[in-house]
Amino acid sequence: MHPRIRRALGLEQPAVYVEVKLDAVEGRRQPIHSVPPPRFPAVTRDVSFWIDVAATADEQRAVLASAAGPLLRDVAVLEDYRDPKYTPAGKKGMLWSLTYRADDRTLTDAEVDAAHAGVVAALKARPSIVIR
Repeated sequence: MHPRIRRALGLEQPAVYVEVKLDAVEGRRQPIHSVPPPRFPAVTRDVSFWIDVAATADEQRAVLASAAGPLLRDVAVLEDYRDPKYTPAGKKGMLWSLTYRADDRTLTDAEVDAAHAGVVAALKARPSIVIR
């Protein structure tokens, strides 16, 4: 990244930006599949915790997905926080957003709360995770 752009973005370290069109790399185009928008609204809940630095996002995603049940539609990382001034030694702060939706109805708060409580309970059961 050009130093002028880096400074404009407030980045102190050299940065690299790469965009790769994977279908062009393989030389074949994939057909575009469209799906209709969902009929019923989604509900998002966030969960934030400290976890060992060595834990990968894939491992965390698997724990979240297995604990949430069938209402979970999407899981996304919002924050991976590693500032040594504010994080416990050997830990990183993670913030995940979980999207819940049913295909046949609008979810009630109680349904979403129950699904999300299962996620929080599964995280608390792991010794390497501390809910924040």
